[in-house]
Amino acid sequence: MTLGYNNPVGSGIFALLIGINNYTKDGMALQGAKNDVEALSEYLQRQLDVPEDRIVCLLNDSATRENILQAFKDLAANPVIKRDDPILIFYAGHGTRIPSPKEWTLGPEKYASFVEAIVPRDFSQEGDARVDVIPDRTIDVLIRNIHDSKGDNILVIFDCCYSGSANRTDYIRPRGWTFAGYAIGEDLDRELIHTLRQKINRGNGALNTHVFLAACASDEKAMEYGDRGVFTSALLRVLTRYNINELTYARAISLATVVSHSQHPECVGNKSNRLFLRQTLPDGWEHCFSVTRDSEGQYTVEAGTINGISDRAEFDLYKMQVASGGPDGAPLLRMVASPVGPWRSSLQPPTGLHPDQNLDIIPVGALVAKQVTAGQTGLLTIYCDSELNNEVNSLSLGDKGIEIRTTDNEEDSFLSMHPEGNEHLALTVRVRDPEALQWRLADCLSSTDRNQLRVVLTAVARFHHLLNFPTGKKLSNLTKFKIAFNELTEKTTKIDAFEEPFIVKHNLYENGKAEIIIDDSGNQKPYGVSLYNDTQTSFWATVLFFGCSDFSIEHLCRVRFHSKTELRVGFGGGSGTDPFTFSVPDGQEMDIGYFKVVLSTDKVDLAHLSQPSPFTPGEDLIGGVELGTRKAQKSADRPPFDYGAIHIPVVLRRAHS
Repeated sequence: MTLGYNNPVGSGIFALLIGINNYTKDGMALQGAKNDVEALSEYLQRQLDVPEDRIVCLLNDSATRENILQAFKDLAANPVIKRDDPILIFYAGHGTRIPSPKEWTLGPEKYASFVEAIVPRDFSQEGDARVDVIPDRTIDVLIRNIHDSKGDNILVIFDCCYSGSANRTDYIRPRGWTFAGYAIGEDLDRELIHTLRQKINRGNGALNTHVFLAACASDEKAMEYGDRGVFTSALLRVLTRYNINELTYARAISLATVVSHSQHPECVGNKSNRLFLRQTLPDGWEHCFSVTRDSEGQYTVEAGTINGISDRAEFDLYKMQVASGGPDGAPLLRMVASPVGPWRSSLQPPTGLHPDQNLDIIPVGALVAKQVTAGQTGLLTIYCDSELNNEVNSLSLGDKGIEIRTTDNEEDSFLSMHPEGNEHLALTVRVRDPEALQWRLADCLSSTDRNQLRVVLTAVARFHHLLNFPTGKKLSNLTKFKIAFNELTEKTTKIDAFEEPFIVKHNLYENGKAEIIIDDSGNQKPYGVSLYNDTQTSFWATVLFFGCSDFSIEHLCRVRFHSKTELRVGFGGGSGTDPFTFSVPDGQEMDIGYFKVVLSTDKVDLAHLSQPSPFTPGEDLIGGVELGTRKAQKSADRPPFDYGAIHIPVVLRRAHS
């Protein structure tokens, strides 16, 4: 029986499957990688009707470095593969982590810098027979090349890890290896990268080009038991059990979570809530949080202050659609979050109501909650001309948790509005934090249709609230994070126009802000942000950007931020994000934006905090972007949760101002 796609037999999927058990180097043998490839190939053919001639398998002897690189290039060049056809790339074998060549290191030498890599079958450290690993920056360029030619419907699955272990038995083996005395040279794959990058368009970091499923976190080990990989076996069980028409990447990883040997698979990419090998979200999909119900009937939502939740926020409860993790059918009940905790909150019935007794038949863990009102997001102070007073005061935003107060003193307002004829309003946003006032950033200007006033004010209030979250408990050691905001330049070497990696030119972060002078030449310089974690604790870091002129919030990345290492955002290559460029909007002399780095000791998905600008025609304020879903762990043995946020203001000034 065929599960999954409704499209005709020969579903359009193209697959590159790589599995290596037998390595040239002694002692590295695995037993399950080849079996994983064969099992995945069988699933594609029998369950999804993928023709055998659309599946390329590189097994053992055929999985040489040269053949692997060529197979990646062939995917981009294959004329049979049409744009947006689904492409699956799978690797099972050893991974490794090695120090970066000095020339690849972007920051000060004291910062730890490593390259993660996969190990081809013919790897060798021996003299003339030397064959190198395939580092992450080479893989990044190869995938970008496929993306530019074939689109972003690309799924990459690696069942490997990046550290070795002496704890190997005949039955239990890690898929990682450490090579004593091995180093890669700065010229590795230079010509290949140079050739491909001539064809690659900038502007799509790794988070946008594909979805990546990893067998474990970067500091864990991917294991195989007997003759199969633990992660691949779990993933195939999920794919076989659930309807792939309803299964998202993020949900599949949640269902395939492996607890053996502390192995926690990860789903990385801004398209992680798409359906498997599709470019669409599930029908009716909306961002939801998991809900639990204890033996006494108390409901708890797996969301809190770290997620931007405020006291008295309201949630609709739904039965969970198991495959997608989203809501199934009509809402069952509306409940109110109170009290709100750091990462989870109690849900109470609205005043005078009691939970629907029919909920008793729904198993614990089979509920999700969709936030429908914002809670007490706070006060929005507005100055407006007298003719607009009645219009503003008539707006009812209580359901959004927003209290509007008008003021006669324009300098005391967060937002001032003036009519421009009968149809438009001129808006002046005043960024009311002490630093912004100190820098005399009084005017961020925008304009909107008067009939869009409710949408704009909702976006402004949400923007203001999220810019200042999380409240409550804060990390006590935020001062131990060293911040840099760097002007970048592309590294040029003996091969002309070789563009990888970006290197640091200037650090512009000084006195609590970065300041950029924007000239009128139109030549936009590249910039990147870096932080050094000088604490003894590893964190999860989510990086957001708040644009004060258009009230947009962009989710840039979520990464593991280890102790005594550097986090780089916007450095291209392995950073996962391309460099940032900035401009001052027309009609303004200056502007301000904030990079916000939210740090937490537990993994939290904050992609749902994104919002497009309310001035962008046709964009739904919340629903028009692909959002993430937080999949919380069970709370019984959860370690103490700690969190906080670092703001990095970026001040933009025109050269003549």
